[in-house]
Amino acid sequence: TMLATVWAAPRVLNYRTVGRGTGEQPNFTVFIQLRPENGSVSDIDLTSVKLNGQPALLHPSSIGDHNGDGTQDLMVKFNRNVFNGTELTAAQRNGNYTVTGNTRSGGCFSGGSAVQIMR
Repeated sequence: TMLATVWAAPRVLNYRTVGRGTGEQPNFTVFIQLRPENGSVSDIDLTSVKLNGQPALLHPSSIGDHNGDGTQDLMVKFNRNVFNGTELTAAQRNGNYTVTGNTRSGGCFSGGSAVQIMR
């Protein structure tokens, strides 16, 4: 398993104001970066990407250098409800997350981080 660098935007999820009055659930954005020796993020199979076991939304996604470090990263979206659910561990409900997935060339990757949750 390749170690991936992952980070989220925003780094604080405020469930008290999400979709207030609209009935909508905004998406949660995660960026995935592989080490150059492990291949390119363009090789990631988007249908395999999961956060705490929940699949990524297939659209929108994009490849860029979102953090400006000179290495490409993949931006994917998840439904913000990935931090709600009775099947999650206490740590996951408190904002810890793991992103996993596969590459089209047969490799797999994993990386984790955390966000602050306001309920």
